[in-house]
Amino acid sequence: MRGDITFDSNGNRLAGHLYLPERDAGAAPAVIVVGAASGTKEQSPAAYATRLA
Repeated sequence: MRGDITFDSNGNRLAGHLYLPERDAGAAPAVIVVGAASGTKEQSPAAYATRLA
């Protein structure tokens, strides 16, 4: 399951996607996936995040 998320950091608005497991497993570890500086969150980070969730 994917949701959109935004938050402020040092006066900048950051946007991302939050991937959660399909079933509720209670507390779970978190992994932050960051792509290349020239990429976007919709490119390869989305493929990794989908599989890790």
